[in-house]
Amino acid sequence: MNPFGWWIALYFSLATVAAGAAGAGCILLSSADAKSLLRARLALAVSFVAISFGMLALIADLEHPMDFWMTLRHYNPASWISRGSRIAMLFALATGGLLFVVRGGEDRGNWTQLGVPILAVLAVSFAIYPSLVLGQELG
Repeated sequence: MNPFGWWIALYFSLATVAAGAAGAGCILLSSADAKSLLRARLALAVSFVAISFGMLALIADLEHPMDFWMTLRHYNPASWISRGSRIAMLFALATGGLLFVVRGGEDRGNWTQLGVPILAVLAVSFAIYPSLVLGQELG
């Protein structure tokens, strides 16, 4: 018996794409040349679009869409779904924020240096979290 529908499968797939694209963007932002900066912007844009549509798929799967906001308001440390909703929101904010910082095609220095490690950690967390949710639900 599969506890997840196709909306959740789509969400997990888009989460993986978003995490991978964000990781690639972080690597490209660590380089100093202009071509890498443009490619990093593209990778961050792909990541932001993927997480945005992924979050919509997640909300569409819920019987009561307002339950998503409940998982953000009421934290349950034993639930990977509760942890994941926070990771997803932080990841989306960090991706959008870093994309905003490099939007003009030029490096913004300190903001980029601050945002890259934060987004890299969130990308790794976001890439790992679906397997933890599946393990919690199936195990």
